[in-house]
Amino acid sequence: MHQAGARVTVLKPNDTSTGGVLQPVPQPPEMQTNPPNLTFVQLLQQMLQQFSGLPGPMVRPDWQPNQPKRPTSQSKDPWLVNWIAFGIESVEPDFSAYVGFDTQGNGLMQRNEQVGLVVNFYGPAAYDNYGLVRDSFQLAQNRATLLKANVVWAYDGTAQHVPELIDEVWYDRWRVVFTLRRQILRSYPILTFVSAGGTIYINNQGQVTEAPIAVEE
Repeated sequence: MHQAGARVTVLKPNDTSTGGVLQPVPQPPEMQTNPPNLTFVQLLQQMLQQFSGLPGPMVRPDWQPNQPKRPTSQSKDPWLVNWIAFGIESVEPDFSAYVGFDTQGNGLMQRNEQVGLVVNFYGPAAYDNYGLVRDSFQLAQNRATLLKANVVWAYDGTAQHVPELIDEVWYDRWRVVFTLRRQILRSYPILTFVSAGGTIYINNQGQVTEAPIAVEE
């Protein structure tokens, strides 16, 4: 329990002058999204919803802690409902990241990664919705929102027709992996030298001389 009058120590984040582990600011990296502050998964959900034209609740992230039930129609027949489930299946980063400074002199880490986005299309229009999303990637205007968040479409893989048999009812499903490329930008508290000075001592056959130095950014 905190006692009245006790001194509270506030730990400041490390920078290159203090040593220790550096943390990026902010964490995770910011993306330019509309609405702002979307996570990467939320951005993908928005993209799939807009490309397919399906209502937002019909485009669902896979592997949720509390997985929702299959959506049903007014007739209570789940196989009549068109919906999408998606998830990030794989991430392949490049071999090494670039670490340097941006134009304002802030510490910068930049790297690229290749993201495998697996998308499952369900319902009687599953194939049509797959084609609609696939072809939407071909339009530059459709990709503009992703580009603002440093994400670009690379290519799509082979679509697989994999219906599901549940309680003796076939649920139509198409599965495909879209490959995206994402650039990660993180800002770190890496300090630069504004100026430095010192003295070099030169020993020339026992004769020591001093040579002052000064370096400015």
